[in-house]
Amino acid sequence: MVKAFNELTTITAETDGHLTLYISYSGEPVTQERPRARVIWKSHKIIMWDPCASFKNKLKGSIKKSLHDIGLTNLPLFSTSKVQIELEFGVKTDNKDLDNLEKLIMDVLTKIVYSDDVKVVKKNSAKINAPGGGYTSVAINLL
Repeated sequence: MVKAFNELTTITAETDGHLTLYISYSGEPVTQERPRARVIWKSHKIIMWDPCASFKNKLKGSIKKSLHDIGLTNLPLFSTSKVQIELEFGVKTDNKDLDNLEKLIMDVLTKIVYSDDVKVVKKNSAKINAPGGGYTSVAINLL
């Protein structure tokens, strides 16, 4: 078992014939919001942006750094294999949709853990009440 910590994430990798990766971070889970659009009337353009992009980039950077710290530098880790993913979201309030919590994490893990989310063939997710503080836990392994 190898473990890495940084300011945002904790990563644990276990190998017992195949790699199992555990990723966790503290703090209220963030949901994937709908893309936003703005019309620029003078130039007749529409500008689209992802309101979660800043958080996604911060989380991606943190995960990449932790993986690098434990010697996993060849990304994506599971480029050709099918994977199973287990997600657990501890939320302070129950007003977040589970599918939007999943979308953000699935987007963040693309190109880092798997080449495309079509590689995820089995997924288990749970949203639980965590009044003391939010968290996100992810377990990924090969099938």
